[in-house]
Amino acid sequence: MKPVRWRLIPISACLVGAILSPSVRAEPVALEPVTGMLHPRLSPDGERIAVSWQGAISVLPVEGDTLTRLTRGVGWDVEPAWSPDGKTIAFLRTPNFHGGRLLLLDVESGEVRDLAKVVRGEGKLWFSADGKRLLGRFSDKPGQSRIAWLDLATGALSPLPIGPEDPDRFRRKRIQFAPSADGTHVIYAAHRDEPGEQGGNRGPESDVARCRVDGSGAEALFTWPARIYDLAPKPDGTGVVVVTDLGTTHNDLWRLPFAEPLRKAERITASHADDDRPAFDEAGATLVWTDNADGATALRTRDEGTARVKEIPVTNVDFGEPTGRLALTLIDGAEGDPVPARVSIRREDGKFFFPPNDALYRLTGETGHFYTKGAAAFDLPAGDYAIRAFRGPEYRIAERAVTVKADAEAKEEIAMTRWIDLAERGWFSGENHVHANYGYGEWYNTPATVFRQCAGEDLNVCNAVIGNSDGDAVFDREFFLGQLDPRSTDEHLLYWGEEFRSTIWGHMTLSNLTTLIEPIMTGFEGTTNPWDVPTNADIAERAIDQDGLVGYTHPAGNRLDLYDQPYSAKGLPVDAALGRVALMDVHGHTYEGSIHLWYRLMNCGLEIAGSSGTDVFLNRVRSFPMGWARTYVHLPEGLTYARWTAGQRAGRSFFTNGPMLRFLVDGHGMGESVSLSGPGTVTIEAKAESPVPLDRVEIVQNGSVVRTIELAGDGRSARFAGELEVSHSGWLALRAHGPPHPDIVREPTAHTNPVRVEVPGAPNPETARDAAFFLKWIDRLEADLEERDRIPNERLWNHVRAQLDGARDYYRGLR
Repeated sequence: MKPVRWRLIPISACLVGAILSPSVRAEPVALEPVTGMLHPRLSPDGERIAVSWQGAISVLPVEGDTLTRLTRGVGWDVEPAWSPDGKTIAFLRTPNFHGGRLLLLDVESGEVRDLAKVVRGEGKLWFSADGKRLLGRFSDKPGQSRIAWLDLATGALSPLPIGPEDPDRFRRKRIQFAPSADGTHVIYAAHRDEPGEQGGNRGPESDVARCRVDGSGAEALFTWPARIYDLAPKPDGTGVVVVTDLGTTHNDLWRLPFAEPLRKAERITASHADDDRPAFDEAGATLVWTDNADGATALRTRDEGTARVKEIPVTNVDFGEPTGRLALTLIDGAEGDPVPARVSIRREDGKFFFPPNDALYRLTGETGHFYTKGAAAFDLPAGDYAIRAFRGPEYRIAERAVTVKADAEAKEEIAMTRWIDLAERGWFSGENHVHANYGYGEWYNTPATVFRQCAGEDLNVCNAVIGNSDGDAVFDREFFLGQLDPRSTDEHLLYWGEEFRSTIWGHMTLSNLTTLIEPIMTGFEGTTNPWDVPTNADIAERAIDQDGLVGYTHPAGNRLDLYDQPYSAKGLPVDAALGRVALMDVHGHTYEGSIHLWYRLMNCGLEIAGSSGTDVFLNRVRSFPMGWARTYVHLPEGLTYARWTAGQRAGRSFFTNGPMLRFLVDGHGMGESVSLSGPGTVTIEAKAESPVPLDRVEIVQNGSVVRTIELAGDGRSARFAGELEVSHSGWLALRAHGPPHPDIVREPTAHTNPVRVEVPGAPNPETARDAAFFLKWIDRLEADLEERDRIPNERLWNHVRAQLDGARDYYRGLR
C-alpha cells in the first residue's frame, strides 16, 4: 500500500478549505478512477465543479484529478449550488437522500452554517443574481413544499404560482424549473400527470413555459413530445438544455432553442444509459453533466465553442484529514469460503464510506450500503467505524467495531452465520418484481451487477422484469433471453421476465417466458399503445400459452378502498374469475391492502397463490434491496427454476420479510386440500421463528383470526399443536406480525398460503358477501372504462364486455 504522506500547505494554496487543522492536512490518496459523483454544478468562473460524492459535498477542478471532500457529519449532503461570487455553496443535508435541511458552506474555511430559520428543501437549488435569495422547492412546515424564493437573511419564503395549487396534483406534475441566466424569468416544464392516475396516463409530453421571477406574466413556450426530467437554461438566453427520453429508453441531453424549438432541437448526447444533471458556468462556455454508462456516474464536459466532449478524470481523493486502509473479507461461517454480502461502513461522525469505484452504493432507510463479492479494500479517513454486514433474512447481521489508523491497514474478517437454514429443510426463496434500470436512476445495472445483488441477498430466485415507465420506451429489453441468465448458479437463479403495465387494468408480472409478449403496455396516451386493449386477460392468455406464470403485482395500495389507487389491480377480480391468474404479490409495498383483497378472492373459491414482489429499482441510490420481501417455496427434490415456478404456482409456499413459518392441517401443507366428511376438528401444527421480536402469531380462517398463538419469552418464536374446530368449507392459514424494527424493511410480517378445507353441505359463509363485493367492483371498472373511452371500436368493446360478463357469471354463480 502506498503510504499517505504529510506536508504543510498554506490555506491560500488549497483548492478549497476543508481544513483539518490551521496548517496540516493529508496528501490526496491515489486511487483507481473515482466514480459516483452526483448533482454536478460548475462554479461561476467555470474553474471548479461541486458535487455530492458518497454523501459529502466535494469539489474538483474542471480538468479533474483530485476530488476534495468538504463536509462531514450525520446525513447525506446533496444538491450543491454556488453563490454568484463562488465563495458559498448551498446544499441540503438529508437523512435519506430526499428532502432535507438547507445549509450553507463557506468554501474557503469549510464552515457549515444554518440559515436564520430552519427550511427544508427538495431537489435543485439556484442563487439569485445578487446572492441574497435561493430558488428551490422549499417548506418551512411539514408537507407544504412549494417552488419559492427564499430570503437568506430572514428565512422568509415567497412561493411562485407555478403549477396547480393542489399539493398532490403539484407533485404529480413533477415540474422541473430554473431561473434564466439574466435573472428575469423562471423557466419550467410540467408533465401532464394528474393525481389518481398512473404516470403517463395522459401522455408523455412536457409543457414548457416561463414566468417572471415574481411569478407574474406566465406564458406557454412550447410542448416537447417526451418527458423532461431536468433543465438548464443557456446563459445567453436563447434556449435550454434538457434531460429527456425522446425516441430512446434512457435519458439524453438535448438543446432546445426558444426560436423553433421542435424544428431546431439538437441532440447533444446518445448513450445506452442515462445522461443527467446538465449545468453551465456563468459565461456558458462549459456544460457539465453525469453519465452512468459504465455503472456508477462519471462526469463529462462539453466545450460549447468547439462542441468537444470529454470525461473528467478523477484519480485522487483529498479527504482533508489523515487516511488509512480498510481491508474486509467476508466468509461463510460454516464453510469458511468467501461469500457475497451487503456491507455498511459508518464512521463515528455519521458519514458512510464505500469503495471509490465499482460500488453502486445504495441507501435503505437511513443506512448506506454496497455489495461485495466477498472482499473489499480501500482507503478512507482514519477513525472509528461501525461495520454491519447483511445477507438476507436467514443470516444474522454481523457487526464489528474497527479502528482505522493513519498510514496503516486495518484487516477484518467477518464470518456470516445463519440463524436458520431453510434450504436444508427444502425451502428456497425468490421474488417476482425486480427492476434493474427503471426510469432515471443514478446508476446503470447490468446482469452482472443484478446477479451480485441477488447472491449478496442470498436470494435463490430473482425474477427481474423488463417494462415501460411513462411512455413507449421499454427498460432492459436487451437482457431478456427466454431462459435462465447464464450467470445463474446452482444456488442463485436469475431469470428475466416482463412487467405488463396497463393504466386501468393494473400491472402483471409474467415469468417463465420464452418470448416477450407484445405490447408491453396499454392505455398510455400519446404512445403506440394508447388503447385499453388488449386486456390484461388477453395478455395473460398469451403468457399461459407458453407456460408462463401470470401474477398481479402491488394489487391494492389503499386499505380503505381496495379499488381506488392509481396502480391497483383493477382487472384482477375479472382475470381471476376467468382462470387467467396464478399469483398475486400480496407481500411488498402494498401488503396492508393486498392481504384483504387476497382474502376476498380466496373466499370466492379462487385458487390464487400469494407471493412477493418488492418492485425495487436497483439503479437508484434511494431504494430497498431486492428480496426484502420474498417467497419461500417447498422443493424437497431441490432447486431448479422449473420446480420453483411450479411450486409457486401451486401455492406450496409462504411469503415473508423475516419471520419463518411452518403450517400443517391434518398433515397437509400449504397449497394442499383437506376433505372432511362433515363438520368436525382438524389437527394443526403451526410454528413461527423470527430474527426479530413478534407481537402476534395467528391462525386465520376465511379471513378471520380463529386462534392466537402464545409467543415465547423473547417474542421470537411461537408453536401450536392441537385441534381446531371446522364447521364449514374454506381455507386456513398462518400469519405473523411484529412491531417496526430497524433491520427489517416495513413491519415484520409473514403469511402462509392456505390449506383448503372442504366440508360437504357447509359452504364458506363469506362467499356470498365477497362475490357481491366483486360484482360491484366490475360495475365500477366498466364505468371507468366507458369514461376513459379508450376502446376504439364496437367489436373490441364487445370483446371486453364478454370478459366482464364472464367474470360476473362466475360471481353470480357463487351467490
